[in-house]
Amino acid sequence: MGNRSATDSLPRLLYIALPPSYQDSTRKRYPVVYVLDGDGVWALTAGIVRLLLLRNEIPEVIVVGLAHGISFPETSQYRWRDFTPTVTSTRPGGGHAGEFLSYLERQTIPLVDSLYRTVRGDRTLVGQSRSGLFELYALYERPALFNRMVVTSPEAIFDNKYLLRRDSAFAISNDSLPADLYIGIGEEELTRPAGAAGQEFAARLRARGYKGMQLISETLPGETHVSTPAVAITHGLKAVFSANAR
Repeated sequence: MGNRSATDSLPRLLYIALPPSYQDSTRKRYPVVYVLDGDGVWALTAGIVRLLLLRNEIPEVIVVGLAHGISFPETSQYRWRDFTPTVTSTRPGGGHAGEFLSYLERQTIPLVDSLYRTVRGDRTLVGQSRSGLFELYALYERPALFNRMVVTSPEAIFDNKYLLRRDSAFAISNDSLPADLYIGIGEEELTRPAGAAGQEFAARLRARGYKGMQLISETLPGETHVSTPAVAITHGLKAVFSANAR
């Protein structure tokens, strides 16, 4: 498995959770929530969506998980390959985020749109840690691809805080970055450089004040890197769908 190519490493298994009313109509269409790291957090996200729907705290959505069909710990090498935007000297094999973003845009999203009754262009992206890094990379590279993003514990420390450099370059010629963006970081993470970098990036975005961006960022009391996703995805979905309804 270690010798597989970048193309072979792409998550070619899609997990799908359809909303309760999907079978009741042949015409109704639904927004789509795409979940990165589907082997690890798709089931969690789909469960959270089901609970939130009990009180109509978010609209009905189709939840799509991008997965490899293996245990989550086994995806580590592919996460490094597909979610990192640059090649680093400290670890080989990274820097394929651009290819993965094209894969999402040109293959995954059109496939889902062709198979299910989606609201075209109404897409949310969910990611955590390294896939959260990828989300924020995609925010700059394809601003129109996802109108909502739920980011938990983004790996903003990657490559000497690459995201801060990317933001600086973007801001030179852009004052608009439309998106409803949630960033959640666990309080216990802030004692480590990675958590502090994520908080620094969120503060940078808030200071920019990009036109069209609705930014919701929060520190989650008592949460760690592994406990943050459950809380942040819950808060994040509620936040971005509420923001989108403004």
